[in-house]
Amino acid sequence: MACTLAKRIRMLNENAIIVLIGNDIQKINNILPYGIHHILLEPFSAEQLRDVIFKVKEINENVTRRFYYRHFQEEYFLDQDKISYFEKEKRKVYVHGFSGTMTFYMTVKEIFEQLGERNFCRCHRSYIVNMNYIYRVKRHHLVLLDGKQIEIGREYHEKFRECYTKFQMKRS
Repeated sequence: MACTLAKRIRMLNENAIIVLIGNDIQKINNILPYGIHHILLEPFSAEQLRDVIFKVKEINENVTRRFYYRHFQEEYFLDQDKISYFEKEKRKVYVHGFSGTMTFYMTVKEIFEQLGERNFCRCHRSYIVNMNYIYRVKRHHLVLLDGKQIEIGREYHEKFRECYTKFQMKRS
């Protein structure tokens, strides 16, 4: 059963972090080909469990996150780290990054459901920026590494400053 489950997890997500808890060495050996990140042999201590949780959290923070969208019945995936900003114009979304500019239809809510608020922040009704690409923040606009200037909307000003400050503190 555990072998089937590990195989199914790996098929659904090749980057999934799998932690195996058990005491049957033979079964554990059968599951190893499916990319087990950590094994906790029973019985284990609370300290061992904490160590594994810490390691998994560390791995998870370094995993490349993907952004998914559909355009004309085709599915596309972009590495979030390679997206500099999203620009929204009515129903249309333009995503700007290393690969140029792609266009698709999506709501801001759907965009944030995928992004979370890890490195992205909304600074204007029409813009969501990857904070890794911000070169300078001025009073009413920000400047990206490529020189693009984006206005900070009045209603987003305080929330953006808060978000960017948290981001900077995490990087330090």
